[in-house]
Amino acid sequence: MLLRLLFFFFFNKKKTVLINKMKKNSKNKKNNNKRNGTLNVQHIYLLLPNEKEEEEQRMSRVEYKRNNIERHKRWGERREKELGKNIVLGRMIQYQKNIRN
Repeated sequence: MLLRLLFFFFFNKKKTVLINKMKKNSKNKKNNNKRNGTLNVQHIYLLLPNEKEEEEQRMSRVEYKRNNIERHKRWGERREKELGKNIVLGRMIQYQKNIRN
């Protein structure tokens, strides 16, 4: 009986697979959050217990991103005038793809 218990705890494959799956999921969540520019749920709970504040912060993030896009466009136009070429277009498109509202 004791041997069976030991065997079950130390050589149980399902347990390790489940743990690995959980680790992988949490890693994916973190990466997605970085990509989307959102905070983890735990951090939101710690920082913003009030939903109204959370919404305000999200909106300010969106505005910040929009301002960034505008600034980047202006920079691109300035650069074009300096060089007389449209080199920055590729970078602009990629920059806009990376930013999601």
